Parts: sequence; structure tokens; C-alpha cells
Amino acid sequence: MSNNKMPQWLLKQLEDNPAVSLLDKNLSDLPLTSTIQEALVIATSYKHRPRSILVVKKNLYQAQRLYERISSFLEDDECALFASDESLRVEAIASSPEMSAIKVETMSSLLENPHQVVVTCPSALLRFLPSSENFKDCIINIKVGEEMDMDQLKMKLIHGGYSQTSHVDQPLSFAARGGIVDVYSINYDHPIRIEFFDTVIESIRIFHEETQRTIETIDSVLINPATDLLFTDDQIEFLQKEIDSELEK
Repeated sequence: MSNNKMPQWLLKQLEDNPAVSLLDKNLSDLPLTSTIQEALVIATSYKHRPRSILVVKKNLYQAQRLYERISSFLEDDECALFASDESLRVEAIASSPEMSAIKVETMSSLLENPHQVVVTCPSALLRFLPSSENFKDCIINIKVGEEMDMDQLKMKLIHGGYSQTSHVDQPLSFAARGGIVDVYSINYDHPIRIEFFDTVIESIRIFHEETQRTIETIDSVLINPATDLLFTDDQIEFLQKEIDSELEK
């Protein structure tokens, strides 16, 4: 982690700023008039004392604008955007893989480093989210040479929100044939090919989805869930009972 994005002279210039002092004391209702001023105050206070800071803007557009400003002063592992479509209907019909990727990547990064500035909006803040333990359980860590049942891997991918298809050409999908599982994870630019020898992971490769050619051979891969809507078995059972009860009325 470095301070290259925010020059020392700028930090020094803002050291005695009244708004920064208020935020250093975790006081809200900051007297700010512009997005750039807000970003500078938040970034400066974070640099004074790296910690978890949650910023809730009125809507998705304002959250995205503020995050763009803050990310120009802080490193990638110091700030994150947790965004969500403001209409559940729009999200259900036309939610983009990019929006899903932002949410999941933010949740994954917070497991690694909870001391970040997270910018969000009410629609995202009020969403149902899995517990950190449940989310962590849905992250799949695979290494060459380790044993894993191929059917177990497929079930984990389905549970994590991936759709099974005949071949992978879009994110959030996976395909299985013979002793091979292809996964197009949202945290990689290209699909991953996992080859099995019986129950042993024989090789892991990143390949191009159009040419099928190998881009890189790797020793391990971390596959994030494809969605933030993750339920435990107990929660699924509870929901099924509630739905059945409503249908019987």
C-alpha cells in the first residue's frame, strides 16, 4: 500500500481542515459543498487513520461520482464501491454482470481488508446480504494437485450463482464435459479451465473464450460467487416453508 495517489503536500495542506478534523472524530454532517471537496476530506481522514468508513449517498449516480473521485486519491485496496440498481424490477430484468461483479468484488475485498472507505447508496445498503461466513464458504479455492470431486465443484458453482451451459462465452457461467470444468468467473478477464485426473486437479489454465487457446497456466485459482444472493440450507428451507404457506392461503 502506498501514498502515491495522494501527494504529501496535499495531505499537509488539509491537515488542519475543520471538516477533516470532524471526520477524524467520526462526526457526521460535514460542511461540504462539492463532490471533490467531500472526496478530499474523506481520503485525507482515511490517510490519517486507516479504518472502516461507510459513505451513503442519496442515489447510485452520486455514489458512483464520489467513488470515482475518492479512488483517484486512495489505492484500490483502500476504497470500494458497493452499488445496486435502484429499482428491483430493473435489477431482476436487466441486471448487468458488471454490476454483479462490483458488488461481489467489494464483498470479497472487505474479507481481505475491512478497513476501507466504502461508498454506497440506500438501494444497495438495504439489500439482503449473506453473512461473511456464508459468503466466504461460497468462495472456491482450487489448487493443482489437490483432491476434489468434480460433481462437488459443479454443485458449489451452482450454489454460488453460476449457470451451467454447453460452453462458456459469457461471465457467470460454467460448462463441464469429461474431466474438464470451464468457469467464467467474474473476477477474471477470461474463463478458467480446470482439468481433472479422476479426483485430482491435474491442471488449471486461463484460456480465450473465442479461440480456446491457452493464455496462461496457473497453479491455483480463486473463484468468487457469481451473485450476492446467497442462502444457507436453513434459509432455503425457511423460504420454502413460507412460500408453501402463502400458496395454501
